[in-house]
Amino acid sequence: RVEMAQHLLLLPVLCGLVLVVLPRAALADCPDTTFSSAGAASTDCSASPSPTVCVVACNAGYSGSASLTCGGDDTWTSSDTCAAVVCPTGSTGTDVPNGCTCNAGFSGAILANTSPQGYSGSCTAVACPPNTTGTNIPTGCTCAAGYTGSISAAAGSPFYSGSCLPVSC
Repeated sequence: RVEMAQHLLLLPVLCGLVLVVLPRAALADCPDTTFSSAGAASTDCSASPSPTVCVVACNAGYSGSASLTCGGDDTWTSSDTCAAVVCPTGSTGTDVPNGCTCNAGFSGAILANTSPQGYSGSCTAVACPPNTTGTNIPTGCTCAAGYTGSISAAAGSPFYSGSCLPVSC
């Protein structure tokens, strides 16, 4: 019977396996721990022999990776590169975890998630309305020939304000 304070190690030899009993000091054990940071989810890492890596997921709105590694000195070493994702093109805000809002003239939404990108959705430029010329609201729309008025970007559907009405004779 082997005591719990020892570790068993099976080593291959030319004709089978050899059982080697190693004293506890031969393999390090890291204690149970909980890892968390601003960008990484709180994760419980169980007591483990070294070398063991405890992978930690980044929080919604963050990208990168985080982990704890059980080293030979019975301690966990952390590596955390989880960083807040900046708001994508067509939106404003500090960063995805704090919220991004589509700019005036853009439709859509940005939602934080735990994908590698850190978010889902997008902000898309809204096309110029009828009776106007131009490509989209953010780059500018003008009333077509025979129409008068103005169009300007707005937040919220239909993402523009104003109109172009037929010129009266």
